[in-house]
This record gives sequence, C-alpha cells and structure tokens, in this order.
Amino acid sequence: MKKNIFRFATGKSDQQTGRSDAVGRRRSLLVERLEPRQLLAVTSGADSFAYFFDEIDDTNVALTMPAGDASTAISTVIGEARYDQRQKWTSDWTKDASPVDARVVGQSVALKGQDTAGKNLWPFISHLFSTADPVPASGRLSLAKEILNAVMVYSASDPGQIGLDFPKPSEATPTADGGFVIWAQDFEFGPGHAPTNEVYAGITAVLWAGRQVLNEVAPESTPMQIIPVVSSSIFKTLGHPTAGYFNSQLILQGTTQTPYLASLGLDPLPRTNNSNPTTNPYREWNVLSMLFHNGLIDGFLGQQYAWNNSAAQPGSVTADTVAFYPGQHLSYAIQSAHDQPGPPPDYPWPNLTKFPQPNLNTQPPWPSHYQGELPFAAGVYWHQEVIDPLSSFDPATVLTPTLAPLPTAVSTPVPRPTLRPVSTLTLDSPIGPSPVVIAAADVSIAAIDGHPDLSFVVSAVASGRVEKWTGSGWVDISTAPATSSPSVLLRNLQQRLITPSDQLRWVPPADAISEQAAFTLVGWHGQQASASASTVVIEAGPLPTPELVLWHEGYKAPLDELFQPQAWDAYTGAIIDFATAKGVGSVMISIDFGTTTDTLPADAKDYVQQFLTAAEAASLQPGLFLNFGTQTTVAMAADYLAGFTHTQPLLIGVDVENFVGVSQPYPELKAATIMDTFITPFANALDAEGVAYAEITPIGGMAVKSNWADPMTNVYEYYSDGRGVLNPLFANHQDNAAAAFVAFQDALADPTNADAIVKPDKIGGWPAFAISQLGSDCLGGESATGKTHPCGRRPIHPSGS
Repeated sequence: MKKNIFRFATGKSDQQTGRSDAVGRRRSLLVERLEPRQLLAVTSGADSFAYFFDEIDDTNVALTMPAGDASTAISTVIGEARYDQRQKWTSDWTKDASPVDARVVGQSVALKGQDTAGKNLWPFISHLFSTADPVPASGRLSLAKEILNAVMVYSASDPGQIGLDFPKPSEATPTADGGFVIWAQDFEFGPGHAPTNEVYAGITAVLWAGRQVLNEVAPESTPMQIIPVVSSSIFKTLGHPTAGYFNSQLILQGTTQTPYLASLGLDPLPRTNNSNPTTNPYREWNVLSMLFHNGLIDGFLGQQYAWNNSAAQPGSVTADTVAFYPGQHLSYAIQSAHDQPGPPPDYPWPNLTKFPQPNLNTQPPWPSHYQGELPFAAGVYWHQEVIDPLSSFDPATVLTPTLAPLPTAVSTPVPRPTLRPVSTLTLDSPIGPSPVVIAAADVSIAAIDGHPDLSFVVSAVASGRVEKWTGSGWVDISTAPATSSPSVLLRNLQQRLITPSDQLRWVPPADAISEQAAFTLVGWHGQQASASASTVVIEAGPLPTPELVLWHEGYKAPLDELFQPQAWDAYTGAIIDFATAKGVGSVMISIDFGTTTDTLPADAKDYVQQFLTAAEAASLQPGLFLNFGTQTTVAMAADYLAGFTHTQPLLIGVDVENFVGVSQPYPELKAATIMDTFITPFANALDAEGVAYAEITPIGGMAVKSNWADPMTNVYEYYSDGRGVLNPLFANHQDNAAAAFVAFQDALADPTNADAIVKPDKIGGWPAFAISQLGSDCLGGESATGKTHPCGRRPIHPSGS
C-alpha cells in the first residue's frame, strides 16, 4: 500500500499564515538535551496536523506522514492505543528514508458512561468526594489513581496501580527519533442530559488525577503535556436552563450537602465576565480557563463539527463560546471532521469532504484557528479508516492553520450590591422553640431580589442567637470578641462571613413574636461591600395540619370474645372517637389471615364491614392492614377484600417485617424488588376483583428506590430505630407528644445526625410513629392519661397489643 500520502502546505510564508518563528515552535523543551533528530522533529512543522482516529492501527498511522522530504514536521495521531503501539509509533518504526518517521501519540483512554446522552463521569467518582477536608499531600497520588480507575473502562485490578491504557509519565520523554506521548483525553458532554456541574466536576477531577500521576517524573525530566480533546459543548462551556449552568465556586468549593471538589484545594477564577448573563448567570469565564488557571491542562484541541449550528465553520471558534480569562496564554487548536457518522438525512454532519451547512456561504480552504505551543496547529477527526479512495485527501487543501487569539471579554468589576432594607424569610411553621436552619442562598434571594450567590457578613444580631455550621458543629457568631487581638478579630470576621453554600441557624428568644427581627447583614461580592445593611426578619408560618392515619395493629381480647356486638362496638367506637377528636383523617384496623383467608372466623367479614361503615359514617377514610399468613397469596387477599362494601377507596397496608420467616409465597419483601414481586401482582389481583383502593402501603424500614411507582406508598417506621437516637427521644417525651415531635425535628436538622436518622426525602412516602408499643419508647402517654402502662405491655394473648 502506498504510504506518506499526506502533503503539507509548507511553502506558505509567515505573512500568509500570520505566524512568527517563535509561535511555530511546538514544544518548550530544554532543547540542549535533545539529539539532532529529536530537535528537528520537535522544533519544525508549523503546519503540522493532529489526526484523531476512532480506529487507530498501523495502517492508519502509516498514512499520516508528509510525503518524501517535503517537510520535517512530525505528525500527531490520537486515539485509544496500547502501550506497545505507543512505543512503536513514537520511534522510527517503518525504517525508511524519510526525514522523520516517528509520531507524537496522543493517548485517550476509554471512559465509562460515554454510552449515555449526558456523558457524565461524576456518578463513578462522587463517593471519593464525601468531605471538604483537604487531601493531604501524602494521599493525593493514591486518590488520583482511585479516580482514574473508577472512570476507566479498562481499570487496574491491583490496588495502587492504574489501567495499562493510561500513559506512563516516562513516555513524555522524546525517543531518539523525536516521538513522544501526550495525554489527549477525549471528553464529551450532552447539555441538558445530565446535571451540568456534575459533568464539569467529573472532567475536572479526572484531569486533576491525571496531573498528579503524570507529574511523577524525575526533576530534570519534562512532565507529560495534558491536551484534552474536548467536545464543542465543553470548550464553549455550555449549560442548560433546567440542568444548570457552569458554576466554578460550586464545583471547586462545594456546599455542606455536596462537597464536590473542595478537598482538592483548586481555585476558581474571579466572577467578572458580564458578557452574557442569560447563558452565563454566574459571570464565569470559560471552564478551560479555570482548568488552565489551576495547572490541569497545557492546552486543548476543540472539536468543531456540530450539524445543528450553522455558524460552526470548520476550524472556527463560534460566537456562542463563553469568553476566556483575559491575560492567559492558553494554547489551543481546532479539530474538524474528515467524515462523520450522520444523523437523519435532513441534517448530514458537516465535514471536510462534504460540507452541507445550509446557511454557510464560505468555501474551503477554511482558516483553522490556533495559538500557542502545541505539537500541532490543526486537527482532523477520522471516523472511517484512512484507505483508498480517501487516501487522496490532503488536509492542507481544506484547512489553513491560522494564528488567532481565543475570544475574551473585558473583566467588568461587579457593582456594589444593593440590598433591601428589610429581608423577610417566612417559615412554614410557627417560630420556636426549635432553632431555624437557614440556607445562605435563601437569605441572598430575600436580600437582593432573587440572586442566590451573594456572600454577606452578619454585622449585628437583633434577637436570639446566630450560629454557623462549620462542617463539624454549630459555632456561635453572635457574641463579639472580648479581646482586641488581631488574630481573634480576624477569625471572628471570617466566621461571620457567610458564603452562598453556608448554613446558618437562628436560635429564637424565648419571647419570640410572629414577626421577629433576627440579625443584620452587609452584602459582599468579594470586592466591595453593600452601601447599606439589611435587617433579616423571620416571619412565622401557619400551624402545620398534616394528614394523619391511625392504624391500630391488634386486639387485646381473643377474637371469639371480640367478635361480639357490644365488645366490637366498643372497640371500633374507641378507635373512631379517638381519630375524630385528634383530627385524624384515616383509620385502619388489622386483619390477620393466619394461614390463608379461610382461617378467619366465619363472621369476621361482617364485623370488619361494620367497622368500614362506621368509619365512613364519621367522615373518615377506612383502611385495612393485612397480615399475610403462611400460605396467603395476593389473589386470596384480593378476593377477600372484594367482599366488602365502601364508598371511599380503601387504604391497604402490609407489614414488611411480618413476611420474613412466615410467608411461603413471599418469604421477604425487599425494597429493590418489592414492586415486581409483590406490589404489581397485588395491584393486578385487586383490579381483577374490582376492589377500589387508594394506595398499597408497605410499612417497615425501606429506603426509596427509583423503580417505585403507583400504587405503592412507602411507610417508614421511625419507632424501629436501630441507631440509638430516636427511641431515647420518644421515651424521654412519652408524656408529651408535641414536645417529642419538636425534638424529632431538631434531631433531623442536626447535621451530626446525618447518618443516624433517615431523612424524610429518603423515605419516598410517609413517616410512621408509635403512639403505643411494647416497652417504653412511644408517644402514648399524653393520649392515654391514667394508664398504668402508657406505652402498652405484652398481653396474655398473642394477637397483639
């Protein structure tokens, strides 16, 4: 096969290309340490191209060299290559007479998640960033290897190693023939298909990890260049109205709930880019400027072949690109497409061999913009193999590398923030006695007309006490220092500085009123303070009116004694009267099937029907809680329920714990599989029998799963607490249910209980509390005045309490 088919336009003068001799030198190496052949390869080739191959192999790589002695430029090939291939291609592997037959090899490794629309790497590494505590120097390399192995498809199985595809630091040193390796990782992003800041955080973390590994070289050696090949969505720093816009402070500094990359100690650029507030609401500079500012990249190769952008001319940086930080000398080049797999025929992908952009009137050759010191000045993406008839393609006939600076903007100082004189925060409940936890972003929104990103200083406290969450506890920032020590005053000021990701807690005074002035703040955007202060007023909300369901689990008398007209009326009447007096909207009693539905007394249905009728007569929604027997099936239960008459749909409950070791058809109900194994079959059986029901509510300790759906509503037993936090709380307030619920809310809000109490948003349904139960951990004292055992005691009969 004919080789050396690419011919480069090296005859153009500097005036034609707009380059100087200095810019034409691709790498800033210590040239005195290079052999003549190495020096020739590295310091020439101002028209050199990079070739990104989906299929990188000997045949394709052999076709990327200049013809004869027309140029001594060394070409760059990029793709997912093996170590032995990189070793071969960076040397004079063809052994012919051409001046330079080695390559620069840009290694890109296969990453996980690239078969999804969002291309999000963060889910694979988020578990490595659970804290904002700085990563010690001794732990940075091991963390870096963990990150890389977590995102690589072909990762290392041995701890402390990295997958073999990742380039070795030593490969950065040029071979005797002038070839060397760069890390040219392909990063992609589909805006709107994944949370924007997760995607940018994932890319940043991977580049940080690569920098730690590739910097592990001898002092006299040159670290490997990191030149990512980024999709146009990344080098434009695109966001999305619903998935969010790039927010470097969020990514690099994190929040209390999501630390993101705070532990890495990276530095965001100042937010002074006001050129496009609609698509860049956080006034950010280009994400690649942030990466370069933190030393994570040496330059980038930006992809430009979007079929849906009529302005996406090959080799160009389009107008919708977020501006780059002024004063940076960020090296870059643009990659255009030789060929592309096409979307629907109406929108063929633009490429260098066929360029059907409907609104583009220009013709090749197009200027391919670049600046700085990369091993190439332009890039070409090859989806197909480089074989005839494509072998006659010469990129220099369609692309002319042309020096051009990256777009920037004037860094505009942000004006002093203007605050409302009074900033009102309205609670969803009354004030006190519990502390009020306040997100700093909510204060910012209230103080400055909807902006969530204002920092501020708590300048004075009007009432109560203000505390700030430090990550490990609440610190009082209300009390002025008792000393004039500069260090103490500075620490106090730092504590009073509240950033958008911080949390505050206001402890109200004992005599708080419904509209209480809490504290005063001064706005701060990092450069100037607000001209005036704003008083934060806490406004009480209405008393909560939750929808309550009362479930009575068992009976204190044997069924043959309970199923008597007078005894049954007294039992069900007590339940209905209690629910009516306490404002409960739904009542449920238990039906215990024992073995099957046939094991109940013959007249049980009549008594259950009386309960349903009496509940509806009292304007209550009725419900039945089913204890499946050893052989009870959902079909049996549905058939049994079909025998009842009611005007409102039934609330149907089951106790998850009662299936374990009891039920033969359903030996265990697990959160991940309950929909398929129980809820859906039960719903189908109920529908087949024509039973009108509202929800099927399994009660237990299950945490929400993504596959849960109607008609299931999870009920979480907060009284079955295995972590030693809630049961003592309930026991300490068994004579005052209202105080117990206040203490429960406080415990939920306390960050130190983050892992000890399941949060309501993790339930996916309703919380459950025990008014009475065995032992002393209940809320029943207030509702059972005069009882010797307000929480209940074990009855003589095994039917319940």
